Amino acid sequence: MKDLALISGSSHPSLAKGIADHLGIELLPVNLGKFSNQETSVEVAQSVRNKHIYIIQSAAASICNKLGLGFALIHQESNTNSDGSGSMGLVGAVSGRVAIIMDDILDTGKTLKVASEMLRAHGAIKIYAIVIHGLFTMDSIKIINSSCIDSIACTNTVPQDDNLKKCPKLCIIDVSNILAETIRRSFNGESVSHLFVYE
Repeated sequence: MKDLALISGSSHPSLAKGIADHLGIELLPVNLGKFSNQETSVEVAQSVRNKHIYIIQSAAASICNKLGLGFALIHQESNTNSDGSGSMGLVGAVSGRVAIIMDDILDTGKTLKVASEMLRAHGAIKIYAIVIHGLFTMDSIKIINSSCIDSIACTNTVPQDDNLKKCPKLCIIDVSNILAETIRRSFNGESVSHLFVYE
């Protein structure tokens, strides 16, 4: 892959390193800084002429049917606050079952806490959460730790080392391999959609 090059932004260098390791290449050396107006300055320390450049910088058919699982929907009522602390509605039966909450982004954690409390009130015996991007802003770690959620998994698209130390419920799914394979396939002109076909 001599014509493939990876550049790491400042948001998650360890993820970029993991992707590079899976691809068997080195990250390009870059000098990151700030201009006087606080815009980001990026200086690539070697020539990238005629190379395919990928920059690693984090920002984020029914699975249930394919897995043979039941499905319940939690929806926000019209009077729900923007922080997720308002009321929610549940459609579906969870009594006596293990519930898995799926969401794309965890920000303050308030929505997940309210959802977990609703599931527990309706009889869920275990409550797990899966999120793609764990931002964990403000008091979200404290909120998750005090919630009804038994365990929460999120990917490492955002650095999670500090959060792992503070939240015993948290486990991390490393996605550097799938991102590396996506880059490899894209670089070689192979199908990327094939990665997301579940049989």
